[in-house]
Amino acid sequence: LMPMNEYDFSEDHMTWHNGYNLSQAEGGEYNMSMAYLSSWKGPVYEIDDPYGDGESPDDLTSVVHVQEMQIIASKDLDGIKRAVFLYGGVQSSLYMSLHDSYGNDSVSYNSENSAYCYIGKEKANHDVVIVGWDDSYSADNFSTRPDGDGAFICVNSWGDEFGEDGYFYVSYYDSGIGVHNIVYTKIESTDN
Repeated sequence: LMPMNEYDFSEDHMTWHNGYNLSQAEGGEYNMSMAYLSSWKGPVYEIDDPYGDGESPDDLTSVVHVQEMQIIASKDLDGIKRAVFLYGGVQSSLYMSLHDSYGNDSVSYNSENSAYCYIGKEKANHDVVIVGWDDSYSADNFSTRPDGDGAFICVNSWGDEFGEDGYFYVSYYDSGIGVHNIVYTKIESTDN
């Protein structure tokens, strides 16, 4: 897994300025990011609006313009892998639960292996970016054992304290990953 780039785009800005008027704790999903990026409200650089500081400047402007995005069909694992290879990342939604209602660790997340697998019917409440995959990642690495091996390597918006420097594995068999997928395929400078 790779360390995060200090000049990546700000997740904080997207969650505060997406126009949906939800708090960060209420989660989000792919339509919110599509609206934020296609309206050119962002992205802005992480260095200008760091994650988790409880504030987000109102005077920042987009550093690039997203001109084209594509939706990849539900659970099209090969299509997702192809898009990661061609474009560097695919945004995908999943149901994220790290703790149960009593504050205990979730049965879906194995923090020792940075491995996540939720099997259930809960609606997606979080988005991640799929940046790689490992077809032979063992099903034994997950707390909730999926039906087979294989996992996407994902980066989260919660900073480098989560997972392995912000990266973690999500089983191909997770109920949400790979269902709603967006890839941003044409980005231009702001003087376009």
